[in-house]
Amino acid sequence: MYNVLSGSTSSELYGTEPWTFYFVNGFLNLNVAFPMGLLGLLFAVVCGSVGLPKKKATFELTPIWYLSPLVVWIAIFFPQAHKEERFIFPVYPLICLSASYALLVSTRLISKLASKIVSFSIRTPLKLLSQLVYVVFLLVSMSRTAALYKGYHAPMKIYQHVAELEATTPSRLCVGKEWYRFSSSFFLPKNNALSIEFIKSGYDGLLPKQFSAVNGTSIIPTHMNNMNAEEPTRYVDLDTCDYIVDQETGSPNYRSQAEWAEQVCYPFLDPARSNGLFRAFYIPFLSEKKTEHNAYCLLKRAQ
Repeated sequence: MYNVLSGSTSSELYGTEPWTFYFVNGFLNLNVAFPMGLLGLLFAVVCGSVGLPKKKATFELTPIWYLSPLVVWIAIFFPQAHKEERFIFPVYPLICLSASYALLVSTRLISKLASKIVSFSIRTPLKLLSQLVYVVFLLVSMSRTAALYKGYHAPMKIYQHVAELEATTPSRLCVGKEWYRFSSSFFLPKNNALSIEFIKSGYDGLLPKQFSAVNGTSIIPTHMNNMNAEEPTRYVDLDTCDYIVDQETGSPNYRSQAEWAEQVCYPFLDPARSNGLFRAFYIPFLSEKKTEHNAYCLLKRAQ
């Protein structure tokens, strides 16, 4: 309702992306399976007829019936100006199904064409071709996984340290421009002595709000809006913060300020200063040379 059908608000308040967004993200996350998935849709429309086992008084379903939810999903979300990867994530299984169908149909077509040209069987080469697709998919997926971990695992490591903080009196952990990388309150110490708060730093949209201590999951929260408008009540004063989680980029840079002492830092990939290919996929010996990193830090107020 909000992203597609609403007439009073617009999801474009949260940013817009070019038409290529889902194609780029699809290849990043599914590599060869994504273009093959689109090819499978084409095959399902113009050829192929693989149906359910026949039963009495039933009709044979063509592949387009199995893949029709994917067609509907693409038709709804691809044209929207506001795009997010999570909007395409629910149909990843269907993309994989479509890719499998594309591989099946393409090998059958090649086999039929070859049978009219050559007199010998090409079953073995086709089997090797299919296996090659699987190997390429596996290697590229491993490369992508390694790139994500090496480039972006710093926040998870930092919040592991946050969970181990020995806060004996009520203390505040503050986040600014890195607010959206805070994964869960489960990363806070179990004794509830450390709370997380927001400070004004590099973001002017609507921030999340703490759950109410009473009926927090059922009441309608106050100070909310559907226009992504900044809500000043979310912020606390910087002087009330005992800890800060921040990336050493942009302004302000708390790591360089004397009142904050570094507790622990990890490298975090800087996309603007890194080669696009080598930050998306990890290639041994080359990625280290083609990418740049910033410090992602847990800082404590200096005594």
